[in-house]
Amino acid sequence: MADTDEEINRLLDSEDEIIEKIKQKRRQENECHVQANTGSLHVSSEAEIFSVIENNYRVAVLLSHPSFKRCQILEEHFYRLAHTEKSFLSLSIHAENAPFLSSKFGVKVLPQILLFQDKELADTVVGFDAFGGQDSFKTKTLAQEIETLFKRNEQTRL
Repeated sequence: MADTDEEINRLLDSEDEIIEKIKQKRRQENECHVQANTGSLHVSSEAEIFSVIENNYRVAVLLSHPSFKRCQILEEHFYRLAHTEKSFLSLSIHAENAPFLSSKFGVKVLPQILLFQDKELADTVVGFDAFGGQDSFKTKTLAQEIETLFKRNEQTRL
């Protein structure tokens, strides 16, 4: 009887290890997918955004409109962030493709950046006020502003 119990326990342990390896492989696949698309991953549906938010600690979502000049400026900056910023993932979506997000978070002005941290809205950046109201600013300035807001949110959560 003891041999049977030992065999059952060994099989259960082996099963747990297999399940954990599968989970770890899935997490790595998600990370690879995100890393391959880091930065300005332009998405066309809210479902894609929710999936990325669910699987990443820090996500900046740009809500924009293709014909607004300032939205185009921020989309260019988000594209640059894609290749330089490693502390958060940046996504962009046209606001008309994100009615739930726009409604839930009361988006009335575009462009608007929604910052998600640990699956919750951490902060927002509306328009260009955070950049001195100017069209001309460095991508580094945008990255620093987003990073500052994420850090401030972490401190208030402690």
